Amino acid sequence: MKNILILSFFFTSISFSAGTDQKTPLIKKILKKIYKKKMIEQQQQDLFTRIESNITKGNNLLFDDLMEWEKNTQNIEAKYKLFKQLEKKSLKILKSRFLKEINMYSLVLKANMHLYRKNFTLSELKTLLKFYNTAAGVKTIEIAPQLLATSQEIMAKQLVPATSKIAKEVQKNMVEEFIASE
Repeated sequence: MKNILILSFFFTSISFSAGTDQKTPLIKKILKKIYKKKMIEQQQQDLFTRIESNITKGNNLLFDDLMEWEKNTQNIEAKYKLFKQLEKKSLKILKSRFLKEINMYSLVLKANMHLYRKNFTLSELKTLLKFYNTAAGVKTIEIAPQLLATSQEIMAKQLVPATSKIAKEVQKNMVEEFIASE
């Protein structure tokens, strides 16, 4: 009896892993149909606009902090103008690096690979690939909001540290350039 249970577990494990391996190419095809590269690139641009806005707010606070340490309060307007020029330059660098160093399309595909593997059977994936005019298509429509929300959480967990690292480097260079200009 014990040997039968062990063999049963062994064969179940083999069939499960084989099913998972068969799912991967189907999921990749489905995701590439759903997520168009240009659409994701536009979302990345939109995300950067929000990031840029937050950085600008933070830089305004940073300038105020820098001026608190300033003994010579004359020429604050000139210093502010220089600070804003450096900020503009730094944001341009940040945007360039953000778009070059973070492959949002790849992140979207990776984030959703797990979700589709978890939520769809091999049979459903084959049906989805034939397209959404079936019961599997209805299921896709029903769980799409949940998939999107979870995907965005996963991506945010990856993007925030990467963007913060880049922003700190660029901001540090901006501050050094500002201090060196005095």
